[in-house]
Amino acid sequence: YGPMFDHLLGSDQNGRPSIESGVLEGWDNNSKATEYTLTLKKGIKWHDGVEMTSEDLLFSIGHYSRAAAACDTCGLIQDDIEQIKIISPYQVRIILKEPEPTFITRLGSKVENVPILPAHYWEKVGASGFADSPIGSGPWRFVERVTGEYIEYEANRDYWDSDHVTGFKRLRLLKVPDPQDQLAMLIAGTIDMAPVALRDVETLKAEGFSIQGPRYV
Repeated sequence: YGPMFDHLLGSDQNGRPSIESGVLEGWDNNSKATEYTLTLKKGIKWHDGVEMTSEDLLFSIGHYSRAAAACDTCGLIQDDIEQIKIISPYQVRIILKEPEPTFITRLGSKVENVPILPAHYWEKVGASGFADSPIGSGPWRFVERVTGEYIEYEANRDYWDSDHVTGFKRLRLLKVPDPQDQLAMLIAGTIDMAPVALRDVETLKAEGFSIQGPRYV
């Protein structure tokens, strides 16, 4: 689901946490690193047109603090947080149990997988409804999923970060575990891009394929 969500903090091209590609406008913390005040950027819209607010921030952090949170490490947030409270439509304050100078980096895409979720929509459709028809705030909107085969998105032309509006209309991610099958499908034109082994690079170049490295991927 990664392409359809935003994180509180994004990452720059060197992998460092950055507010440029995240929904946070900024944050303040006290000198003891036990309190963090997070401020959202204004005007960010969910895929259904509803504006993102501090209610979503409160819901998301609470969601990932559950013992049953469905990720390897996000449940550990629960161990750190004493209290979360809304102080304005775009601000929340997080009070920690112990000083944690690196807490803010855990809200990004680099350390832990905690994308921001739409509180109003989740409360409307529930966990199962969200799983069937999810919405986010990211550059791609969910279209459909066939379990075990593919998940498909369409471009979100109203994405708040104009520098990252996609140049493609559709994105379909296929589940093809075998690298040789991926290569065969690429050569046959069944798929448009795939990861390739170094041993296949020169052969693909000779056939006219464009090889892009990590900078572009």
